[in-house]
Amino acid sequence: MGAALVVARYVFAEAVRRRTFTVVGVITAALVGLYAWGAWVAFDAAGEVIQLRNLLVDGTVFVGNQLSGVAIFAQLFLGAVLAVLLSQSAIRGDAEQGLLQPIVARPVGRTAYLLVRCLVVAVFCALFVVAAYAAISVITGLVGDYWPRQPIMPAVYLALAIVVITALTVASSVVLGMTANGIAVFLIFGAGLANGMLVGIGETTGAQGLQDAASIIAWALPFEPLYQAAVHASAQQADGLVASVIQAGPFSGGREPSPWLVPWALTYVAATLTVAATVFSRRDL
Repeated sequence: MGAALVVARYVFAEAVRRRTFTVVGVITAALVGLYAWGAWVAFDAAGEVIQLRNLLVDGTVFVGNQLSGVAIFAQLFLGAVLAVLLSQSAIRGDAEQGLLQPIVARPVGRTAYLLVRCLVVAVFCALFVVAAYAAISVITGLVGDYWPRQPIMPAVYLALAIVVITALTVASSVVLGMTANGIAVFLIFGAGLANGMLVGIGETTGAQGLQDAASIIAWALPFEPLYQAAVHASAQQADGLVASVIQAGPFSGGREPSPWLVPWALTYVAATLTVAATVFSRRDL
């Protein structure tokens, strides 16, 4: 418990010094305000029934699916940014600046520092995305009478996706400096999202080879299927051709998760941190 408090105070002081909380807080508040205004305009313009491709579609469901998908993506992105900013210098970056040696030499050991730092950042960032998800869900419900199909699971999937990104950032900080680590993680994050689009293309075109390759990459970067699972759990479902129209676009519909997704994501985090702790214990500071 003492080690956790030492690391938590250090992480908090570092974030305050770099104004991370201020920047993310201001941007998040601005985006939530813009979302509320955009949702009001979108629901008001759509009306109860809209016509798409000669089909009469429930306007509330169509607009709500699109808005909730965009909002979940924004929450994932902001949570990932916060996790990277708080973790990119966790090991090598702080060691190069001479900040890490006094902490791991006496108050806490190397493995404890790595694990606790990851835990502190992961919990904080997960709470951030859950709070943002709750705010957006309430706004969408009050403005457009559109509520998530599953109220809790989207937040669970989002929080777990942020935990995966945090673990990757902390683990790669063992071998990469602060700037290189931030760039590497954001490239991995972008690659994961791009792979999700490839999965959708493979499903639409029926290209089995593309689906198989994209699925392998998705399991290697589980934050993306967790994001898709959050969108799927939030979206209200429809049937037939109407469903195809409503779920069109990169931010609507999502994909139903495998029952192994959450266990695999937890195993992935544990394995990533185990490897990182092993490498960290053998490196010179």
